Amino acid sequence: MPRRPQEPDKPGKTPRTSQRADTSSATGKEARGRKKAKPPESSQAETPEVTPPAEPAADVPKRPAPRRYEMMLTLAEASQPPTAEEFDALLTKHEEFIATGGGGGHWETFCTEENFDTGLIIGVYRGQENPGATGAQADLSQKNLKDLALHGVQLSFANLIGVLCRKQDLAEANLAGCLAVDSDFSGTSFRGAYLSRADFSRSDMTGCDFTGADLSGTDMENCNLTGAILTGAQLDGVRFPGTILDGVTN
Repeated sequence: MPRRPQEPDKPGKTPRTSQRADTSSATGKEARGRKKAKPPESSQAETPEVTPPAEPAADVPKRPAPRRYEMMLTLAEASQPPTAEEFDALLTKHEEFIATGGGGGHWETFCTEENFDTGLIIGVYRGQENPGATGAQADLSQKNLKDLALHGVQLSFANLIGVLCRKQDLAEANLAGCLAVDSDFSGTSFRGAYLSRADFSRSDMTGCDFTGADLSGTDMENCNLTGAILTGAQLDGVRFPGTILDGVTN
């Protein structure tokens, strides 16, 4: 009679105990001990099934906050915009630089310190077609470009690190191969602009209009492109890792 009541108590665990009894010849007490050790194993097996859905949710807060080196724009906001005469002289020298073989190079960037609040980005231009090019490569880094005439401007391979260029007209401009990281171009028009191989990493491009622009090979890593218009733009080879693309119009 004592054996009969014990059998109904085991029905849910019989498959596990019967397998262990066959393989280890455990006593009744040892079998019971092993039954109690089983639940933690099953609960550990079930845990991975619950955690995967939580992983995407944990990543959600990370997307809206790409960081940029804030000191770059702090310096740009404090700077005086170039006068029209100064800007024209800069463009003339840059035009000569490109015409005599100063183009075709690439940029390398360095940071003074890994701190988004105080670090500064420095660009080094290498590999130009003609090392003996005359004129002067345009350097507008950390400059405020407010109220300048920028429509159709020719600034390919120029240094535009950390520029402040909000709500400007850069339609039909040539910025191919330029370095424009950590800049603020929010609300600016790039309609029909030539931007191939330009680097806009970590820049604010919210509300920009790229209709019909050539963005082939452009680097948009960690940019904010919220509300940007990309209708008819050439996007071959564009890099978008970490970029915010909310409300973008294609």
